Amino acid sequence: MAKFLAFLPPEFDAPHYEQRFRAGLSADSSPWGFGHVARFGHDVTFTRGRALGLSERIVRKVLGCNFWHAWVHRTELAAADATLTHTERDYLAAAAVLRLIGARRPVLQGNVLWLFFEFSKRPVWQRLFARWAWARVDLHTCNATPNAAAGRAIGIGDVSYVPYGISVESFPVTPPVERSGDLIASIGTDRARDWEAVVEIAIAMPQMRFRVASQNPAVDLAGLSNVEVRPTNGVTETNALYGQASLVVLPLLPNFHASGITVLLEAVARGVPVVCGRQGGLDDYFTAEEVWYYGDDCQFKTLIEATRACLADPAEARARAERAQQTFLERRYDSVAFIERLLAVFDQAFAAQR
Repeated sequence: MAKFLAFLPPEFDAPHYEQRFRAGLSADSSPWGFGHVARFGHDVTFTRGRALGLSERIVRKVLGCNFWHAWVHRTELAAADATLTHTERDYLAAAAVLRLIGARRPVLQGNVLWLFFEFSKRPVWQRLFARWAWARVDLHTCNATPNAAAGRAIGIGDVSYVPYGISVESFPVTPPVERSGDLIASIGTDRARDWEAVVEIAIAMPQMRFRVASQNPAVDLAGLSNVEVRPTNGVTETNALYGQASLVVLPLLPNFHASGITVLLEAVARGVPVVCGRQGGLDDYFTAEEVWYYGDDCQFKTLIEATRACLADPAEARARAERAQQTFLERRYDSVAFIERLLAVFDQAFAAQR
């Protein structure tokens, strides 16, 4: 049995997260399913959520990571056998603190989202800081193959691709059916969402209603009479939206981190056809025989064509949703299997230390 520390962002508090899960407001019992580590015979604890002071926020802005949050938890970091992270803000902070205090434990995992994609555009001091911190990262992981390739190009070396997974307790697998109706759902808050695409498709398809379930769409959608911007409030309402929609549109900007993967997996689990931007390595999860992918074009012609094709052939839409769901089950895109895959990477690191 190993002692794992889940190093969470300061705005995340594990007990509060679990309370929200029990209230139906969070999809999993712990952030990114990290609590499932205990299912595999290990001990797992979590860093505490805390408010950052002004000086801490300034340091985070300068360094690009939660340095002081890691410093507060330095004792827990050094005492763990292994540390889990999900964002570069967290793993760079943990790595920096462990280097400064000279701690040889734990095995530190660094999961990459935006860092490699943005690396050349970051200030020179942040790039130098990241390269210094990387020396204390024992294993890099990612949830998308473009990040693995980018890591090799930057000189990181091996970056393990660990396919993501969602909670099938909150989003149980439901057999697809032929769908009809005029509602298209577009869900998510990631900054790689292409909300301009929703504007274009809503204008091109005035007969359809669009529900944008997002906290912060970066484009003003208020002037479109067939678009409703309203985030879902909890798992029940999100499942209801999946049940009502004829399809899910996942509009995406270029990225390396499989932006939209949570929504894509949820929609597939719930049996909903998906029209999706071919970005971020999502086509490693599902093929073009399972999801309608659209390409890059500034007029969004391929997005509109793909959406119309999906709506025009409910039988084909159902068939693709069935094939996607079969892949979901065969490849085990659930959160428990995700943690199992992540632990397998840790096992390799533990073996190398022996």
